[in-house]
Amino acid sequence: MSEIIYTGSIVQGRGIGKSVIEKYQSRFEKEGLEFYPGTLNIILKHPVYLDLKQADFSFDDTWYLFQAKVNNYPCYLLRFPKCPDHILEVVADTRLKSRIEFENEHGVKVDISGNYFLKATLKPNIFWRLFWWKRESWFYKGNRYQFLVGKLLDFNKKVKNLLMNKS
Repeated sequence: MSEIIYTGSIVQGRGIGKSVIEKYQSRFEKEGLEFYPGTLNIILKHPVYLDLKQADFSFDDTWYLFQAKVNNYPCYLLRFPKCPDHILEVVADTRLKSRIEFENEHGVKVDISGNYFLKATLKPNIFWRLFWWKRESWFYKGNRYQFLVGKLLDFNKKVKNLLMNKS
């Protein structure tokens, strides 16, 4: 399947990606992966639903890596629990901000293989619009909003599990 190209904006991160890279560095190396200890954080104006079962690598069934390109430079997208679907954490073998030429921080091009995508259904799209639309950067502005959305996601998951166990 062909690649899908997204354009997003770079935003300063909160250190989550860096801590993941440091924690799993030896496991990455066993897989032949070597990453710069940090991520490039890109915010999109809409969600991207990646199928975790299609990830190129997964660690502890929590951290998932998908091959991609940022401004044509090969890298991986890092997905983790409670990461909003419009946020892309990008890992590479180098510090991307100093390696890649960016015309501006609002026109970053991300190429992702179409094989990685889930079909977007109505429920996640409604959820995303309710909690993130026009508030895309709030994930990086503080912990309160992320905490609230995280609690709602946890509650939604618990309700789903209860309903599935009753049938």
